[in-house]
Amino acid sequence: MIRFTLFCSLAFCLAVGTATVEAGTLISNSAFTGGKIDVHYCSAQNVGKKTIKTITVELINTVNVVQDSETCNDVAQSVTCQASNGADTVYCRVTFTGGKRNIRAAMYGTNFLDNEPLVVYPVE
Repeated sequence: MIRFTLFCSLAFCLAVGTATVEAGTLISNSAFTGGKIDVHYCSAQNVGKKTIKTITVELINTVNVVQDSETCNDVAQSVTCQASNGADTVYCRVTFTGGKRNIRAAMYGTNFLDNEPLVVYPVE
């Protein structure tokens, strides 16, 4: 009976002492650079209440070559991590630690003239 009690206590301690780390990836559709759009931005913001350990945003062309990327560490609430590219048709990939509910991401296209977003693509 003593062995059973010790085993259960040890198992309980091990179960309580372990932690899981969440991570995720979000991807947009690809977007064509041309016409009025001169540059694309891949942007991700921490909308959670806790600091996110790592956010990486990447703009990737149609042959899966990363054209620009940015990795941000210890991203506080309301802080944005962003990369940009003006040369290719690209899509946006965002990888991060933590849950998806703490990240809002988008890819948007602008022109050099006024830098106003002309089109916004969701990153889901």
